[in-house]
Amino acid sequence: MPLSVAASPWTWLRRDKCIGSGLNLAVAVFITSLCSCQLLRRAARGEVLITSEQFARARRWSQEVGVRWESLTKREREVLEILARGKSNTEIAEALSIEVRTVEMHLTNAMGKLGVASRLEAAVWIRDNLPDDTWKPTG
Repeated sequence: MPLSVAASPWTWLRRDKCIGSGLNLAVAVFITSLCSCQLLRRAARGEVLITSEQFARARRWSQEVGVRWESLTKREREVLEILARGKSNTEIAEALSIEVRTVEMHLTNAMGKLGVASRLEAAVWIRDNLPDDTWKPTG
């Protein structure tokens, strides 16, 4: 019996992201801590807690988003992560100890790889497609 939407506080997209990212255990622990130990027991017995449709969506998400994210250089990812926090090019440059022109170059390259046309679209792509701990400030 698949896990019902009502039993989980996560949206379909959030669950698909986690499954697609290979965070099955983290999802199980998180849901269990919010809902009950019953779900973890069911998973341990080998019961399927997601449907094949949900798994297919997670796989598509992983392929589409994963391929784009992996195509970025480490520095392009860092620039995008800071951009998603709402920082300006100057603030990004200061945070990474690089020139503003270098930030602009990284953003241009990253936006092309992600298939977005603006800083706003890039920030939204990051927020929509990556786990919160990738781009949210710590502390």
